[in-house]
Amino acid sequence: MEGDRFFTYKIENDFYFYDSISAIISESSKEINTIIEELNQFSIDELAHKYKDTNLEQYVYKLSDFLEETNAYIKSQEIFTRKKVDNFNEEVLNLWLIVSYFCNMQCIYCLGNGGNYGRTKNLMSKETAIEAINLFWKRRNKKAKKLKVTFFGGEPLTNKDLIKYCLTYINDLCEHDGIKVKYMIDTNGTLIDEEMANLFKKNDFEVIVSIDGMEEIQNINRPLVNKKNSYLEVIKGLKILLSKEIEVTARITVTKNSVYCFYKTVCELWDMGFNNIYFDIVSSLDDEIRIGNAEMDILEEQLSLLTNKIYCNIVEGKNYRLLDFDKKIELIHKRKIMSECSFYNGYTYIVTPEKHIYNCFWLLGRDEFMIGTLKDRIANQKNRYQEDIKCKTCWAKRICGGGCLKKEITYAGEARDNFALYCREKRFLSQQCLLLYTRLIRHSTEISGNINRYFNDILK
Repeated sequence: MEGDRFFTYKIENDFYFYDSISAIISESSKEINTIIEELNQFSIDELAHKYKDTNLEQYVYKLSDFLEETNAYIKSQEIFTRKKVDNFNEEVLNLWLIVSYFCNMQCIYCLGNGGNYGRTKNLMSKETAIEAINLFWKRRNKKAKKLKVTFFGGEPLTNKDLIKYCLTYINDLCEHDGIKVKYMIDTNGTLIDEEMANLFKKNDFEVIVSIDGMEEIQNINRPLVNKKNSYLEVIKGLKILLSKEIEVTARITVTKNSVYCFYKTVCELWDMGFNNIYFDIVSSLDDEIRIGNAEMDILEEQLSLLTNKIYCNIVEGKNYRLLDFDKKIELIHKRKIMSECSFYNGYTYIVTPEKHIYNCFWLLGRDEFMIGTLKDRIANQKNRYQEDIKCKTCWAKRICGGGCLKKEITYAGEARDNFALYCREKRFLSQQCLLLYTRLIRHSTEISGNINRYFNDILK
């Protein structure tokens, strides 16, 4: 039904609708939104007949004109088409080096079985790193002037010497060919020292630190192997990074025991110096930590509070951000479709210590999802994207992008059967982003300075 393509909403006394096919946000009315909601049961022609000679007839025709105009525009522009990747060898932009299969933590929801993904615990060798970098350099998109390299684990800082070597090796290649490289490290934050912080500063690293909340939550969810206070160790590392004026991003995993304080956690992490924050709901089958319907109710309440808080931050010029919102608001503004999932594109090589190559870090250690080895190189794979039938009929598909294959597998057991709670969270987050975006646009002329600065920042 046509109604599946729309999301209707109200801000104060004003009505709006979002059309997921054309990505248009339109001012509306109570009458038009009522008719849109009936499109879930009736066609536009049936509604025209139903409301013939009533005061709603004019609104049915207005909506009919909108459908006709947008359908014609979509057909001519093909603006909803995803980029199809036919060759996994020629468009590589991102290299992930899994430099360590060791971790000094025992997180209760660890995606990597303690850091080694069910493999032998070991460190990536210098020879493997060189081989991986050389393959990446050979297969990189030759038109690109900027590439990205990520250090991951386990805990990547258990292999500091290799990281230092890789930086020198990659920088020499980039300088020779006039290429800019953006570095990222995803760390638990407990092994950061002055030397590594100086390297991060010198090489303009994006530093992502996993932390789930204040002391009690952090120590329960993310305990250290040596039983020390992991929260205090993360704070020690954070202080070193902030002393170097390095921008640090927090990554929060929301679990059953932490969902009730999610809003408070985000605000306190902002105050501690984490200007940027990502979050995700835990991927687990363990009923003690997984999110259920009751917890999702709480999370939606917390996200609603955060939507208002983020609006106030932007209006007041505070640089406190929830990056999950920023990414979706950029998509809404540009009328683009989310297409970043590395499993479905040819832009990413993720290389492990045993020389296996993946393109999704969630699926490390699972041979059926390996796309090659350093010895055998990468198979010429055709584009693997297949849109789930549920995604096709969901109004949030453009903003969500189809979800995460790993979470579909974890929760549903089948790659093509979306996990209902995960989809619910993504739809609700998309709703909140539309509300925030519309609210910002409505008030942009009244308080233009800080709102314009926000948009300039996320759209640059």
